[in-house]
Amino acid sequence: MNVNHLLVALVAALVFIVGGTWLYTSISNEQHRAKLAAAHAAMQDHSPVYSTVQVKMQGQGREITLKGVFESVDAEHCFNEQQKSSSLIGNYQQRCNSELSCQSVKLSSCSTFVEANYKDMLNKKPASTRYVHLQNAQNPKERGVLVFWGLSSSEADDFCTHMTKQRVPEQIEMACI
Repeated sequence: MNVNHLLVALVAALVFIVGGTWLYTSISNEQHRAKLAAAHAAMQDHSPVYSTVQVKMQGQGREITLKGVFESVDAEHCFNEQQKSSSLIGNYQQRCNSELSCQSVKLSSCSTFVEANYKDMLNKKPASTRYVHLQNAQNPKERGVLVFWGLSSSEADDFCTHMTKQRVPEQIEMACI
């Protein structure tokens, strides 16, 4: 009788695992379809789509926030970039996992909204702090900004200079604004 109970328990566990996997896959696929539908809707009006990464770090007794705002030509491109493990956004998550000073990484989903100050920065307008402007020379509608909040003016200048000296793919143009 113990063997039968064990067999029933194993079958029940197997059914639970298979059912849970099926449910998880169904929900994930539904969420993926919803994201693609939203991407398709955004593409219809040819609006640029934005994604952000926000990295909070603790250093020298203060909190410093790196905010990256990236503009894509359409939602499909934005969504595809977020899925790449080698993307700029994906690299921040990997770096944060290995940095002791990194407290958190927050990635946004693709959206047609971006705060006005970042839109101005994407258009290379001066801001209250120095920032790095990135642009894909092969596709000028693909651009971004990197801003460190919580730095002094001289630290922001140093950050900007340091970032523009980094090795990046040659099609990416970087400038301190």
